Amino acid sequence: MLHYSDLRLLTGFMSAAFIDITSSEGFVYLGNYLLVVKGSCDIEGVTLAKDWMVVGKTVEPSPYKVAASQGSSCLAMGVSF
Repeated sequence: MLHYSDLRLLTGFMSAAFIDITSSEGFVYLGNYLLVVKGSCDIEGVTLAKDWMVVGKTVEPSPYKVAASQGSSCLAMGVSF
C-alpha cells in the first residue's frame, strides 16, 4: 500500500510517500531518500531497521526497490525533490 501526498513549498516542489509493505516482493520507489519508520525493510537488498535512512548520491531522484524483510512488515517514508 502506498500513501502519497504532495508538499508545495515556496521555493519549489517536494513530494513525500509512506510505503507500507508486508510482502518480500517489494515496490520500486523513485526519490531522493528513504527513512525506515517501522519494522524492517530491505532497500536495494540491504536490510535496514527502524530509524535507518538511505540517501541518494545525487540530487536527481533514483529508483529504490523496497520490500519487507523476511518475517517482518515495512513502513518507510520516501521523499523526492
